[in-house]
Amino acid sequence: MPYIGTPPASELANLDINGQKLILDANGNTSITADTDDQIDIEIAGADDFQFTANTFTVKDGSTVANLVVSGDTAAGDNAAIGYTSAEGLILTGQGSTSDVTVKNDADETVFSIPTGTDDIRFPDNAKIEMGGSADLQIYHSGGSGNTTISETGGGSLYIDATNLYMRKSTASGESYISAVADGAVSLYYDDAVKLATSSTGVDITGDLTLPAAAELFIGDTTNANVTAGLTVNQSASDDQAISLKSSDVAHGMTDQFETDTYGILSKYGNTEGGMKIMSASDTGTIALRLQAFGASSETTKSTSGLGTISCGAYKKSSATVAVLGANENIMSVQNGGTTKFIFDSDGDFHADSSSTTFDSYDDAQLARTFDLSHNRGVISSKFDKFIAYNHEKLADLEIVGREEDGTPNHFINVTGMQRLHNGAIWQQYEKHENLLNAVYELAVEAVGEDKANEILDKNEIKLLSKNELLN
Repeated sequence: MPYIGTPPASELANLDINGQKLILDANGNTSITADTDDQIDIEIAGADDFQFTANTFTVKDGSTVANLVVSGDTAAGDNAAIGYTSAEGLILTGQGSTSDVTVKNDADETVFSIPTGTDDIRFPDNAKIEMGGSADLQIYHSGGSGNTTISETGGGSLYIDATNLYMRKSTASGESYISAVADGAVSLYYDDAVKLATSSTGVDITGDLTLPAAAELFIGDTTNANVTAGLTVNQSASDDQAISLKSSDVAHGMTDQFETDTYGILSKYGNTEGGMKIMSASDTGTIALRLQAFGASSETTKSTSGLGTISCGAYKKSSATVAVLGANENIMSVQNGGTTKFIFDSDGDFHADSSSTTFDSYDDAQLARTFDLSHNRGVISSKFDKFIAYNHEKLADLEIVGREEDGTPNHFINVTGMQRLHNGAIWQQYEKHENLLNAVYELAVEAVGEDKANEILDKNEIKLLSKNELLN
């Protein structure tokens, strides 16, 4: 029955107020299952059952703890509850498998929820988690597109959505930041311009790439025991260009050998035997390859130990080391196209391909003298010099000396031409000597007779060539 005022103590265990049931249980009322003897239970029964349970253990001096549970009707499976235990602290529990744990603000808006049966904490669209006195750090979900941003007051942020990852320190001018997309591409930006981009097709770099002093850069490899700081390119079985140098200013058109804007390459000489091939191409200029050396000092030694500012050395394989080339082995060759024109060998000899050995239409001795007179370096004048029929211009015509760009003959010597000239001069003088000797012999025969003339030849160990030998 209903009570007004304080009910008798015997009725406190089960009190019906205006049709709603209130149970206050201190010692094991049968409507509430007691956990301990000193448990206090409050049960409000009606259309919606509600239970409040508290276990108290003399908490006045702070030496003991208290457990508190506010829950629905557990018998009906309505086990949504707010609880506190000494071991776990504050506990929020949803209602079976049909209700999430939801936290709302004073505007009845969901702040976050814990879906039933999961370990997730979920925030609604546009929700933010703010940390710091002035929201120094924010974590928020922007809209329904799956975008998540972590940002700090200074402007730095981490942005994540279904396809992108974006990291930025601040919004200041000249800053650097990183972005990544779903296909694996990563871009490094500086001042809102892409400076480095990676993708499945490679790496693109815009601007400068600075590496530390002892950095190693590998292409097709991961290590090189002989490199401390440098570039290693491993072509594997590829036989094409290893390093290619290009310029947008170049368009030589020789696309059988290069791409038209390539002006130099490094590659293997042979597919399996190795060796290095250096090739270069010029668009409109004369020079396609130029080698320059700038030495700190120089020397004048002319011996087997002498060195020049540009030094070229050749060795051959000897097991795991190298050895010098053997006798008469070629050190270097110079070709015109694929035809060898000059060879320098290990004996110090220089060999040249030349189809002519003399200037038969000219007096080679006079040409040689003309050369001496033209450069006039310590030449002693001779009474025969006035009979020289040639001049500097004739030497240039015969390509014994060179010409300036304006056509003026200079003193740039054609060494091979000079060798041919000297050979021709020697042979021509020999022929003249033989002709003179024969003329003198004929005069001697007429003057003293053939026997006496032959005796003079034998005495001076002179042998005349026969007419047949002269003709041959």
